[in-house]
Amino acid sequence: MSIASQHEAVQSSAGILDYSERGKVRLEGPDHVSFFHSMISHDVAQLGQQAGRYASFLTHNGRLICDFYFYKFATSILVDLDPGRALTLVESLNRFIIMDDVEVVDQSELWDHLSVQGPLAADILKQIVPGPVPTELYQVQEVPSMGALVINKPALAETGYEILLPRSSGQDFLARMLRDFGPRGVERVDGETRNVLRLERGTPWFGVDMDESNYPMEAGLEQAISLDKGCFVGQEVVAKATYIGGVRRRLGKLLFSPGSPVPVPGAEVIKNDRALGAVTSAVHSIRLQRPIALAYLIQARAGVGDEVTVLVKGDPVQAQVVDSF
Repeated sequence: MSIASQHEAVQSSAGILDYSERGKVRLEGPDHVSFFHSMISHDVAQLGQQAGRYASFLTHNGRLICDFYFYKFATSILVDLDPGRALTLVESLNRFIIMDDVEVVDQSELWDHLSVQGPLAADILKQIVPGPVPTELYQVQEVPSMGALVINKPALAETGYEILLPRSSGQDFLARMLRDFGPRGVERVDGETRNVLRLERGTPWFGVDMDESNYPMEAGLEQAISLDKGCFVGQEVVAKATYIGGVRRRLGKLLFSPGSPVPVPGAEVIKNDRALGAVTSAVHSIRLQRPIALAYLIQARAGVGDEVTVLVKGDPVQAQVVDSF
């Protein structure tokens, strides 16, 4: 199916994505909650069971090690993070374990991971998965008969869910959804279309728009941080940047005119003949029918509404800094 067809499925019916390459880390033991709470940027202690949050793990200097989603259960916490980052998280956390009775284990190979995004997502799950569909953001519904977890997570559309299943059972589940709901416009979504959809929502990706050199505030990850929870690794730097100095540059959104060429990552952004920043990712937006991009911009030199110039293969192309796409 084409990018346009897959994009339309997510907007009008549902798209199904396979995220089984994503990492999974399990924390268990009597001290797993207090330990994880003291490590990461968001509140763990006050979170209820079968609920989740978006968070990050930082260095002492406040720079990103990884961002992730975590889900809290009666006796454990399950972390879902980008491909290839599970071992990094396990090794980084293990360096801090001294007296805590906690075990941190890479469980990436135990899970298949599917995502259903679009207005029909809830109807699909209600007909295929036993039990209620979670209604609150990041709420988790356990499905013991399938050994599965269903998570309310609208990542690419206004309605969306993710399903974690025992390894090797995901493909049959995916095939069933496509077979039963394909006649209603449901399609499988590939990585290229996913990239368009996430950029249209302004979502940065680790390894693309941010990495270990970035502070979370530069990438706009305030939703991953709680400054009321008390100390965590890198907290002092985050607090200073939030309340005192801010950050020099920040990930911004660029909107181009229809017909403009799509810039490549690294394309220079300038304003009034002065360097302003560089593009991290860009696509032709199906919804807006024009190029859009994310770029780090020096905050003192550009704000929402400003016109900037992006050098695309050496040629100047005009764009506008916008708050959202």
